[in-house]
Amino acid sequence: MTISEAFAQFDTLRVANALNIEYRLVCNWRDAQAIPAFWRTRFVNVMNKNNVAITLKDLVGWIQK
Repeated sequence: MTISEAFAQFDTLRVANALNIEYRLVCNWRDAQAIPAFWRTRFVNVMNKNNVAITLKDLVGWIQK
C-alpha cells in the first residue's frame, strides 16, 4: 500500500489529530509521499488501529520486494 492509498482510507486531519501534530505537517507528508523516519512507526500504528493495512515496509521505497 502506498502513502496516498493510506490517506485515501484514513483522512489527513484524523491522522494529524491521532498523532497530535499540525495538520499542515501531515499534508506535507501526503503531498511528498514520504513520512519522516521518526514518525513512521507511530503512523503505521495509527493506520492499523483504524483498519488501514499498511506496514513499515510499505513506507520505505529502497527495500526490494
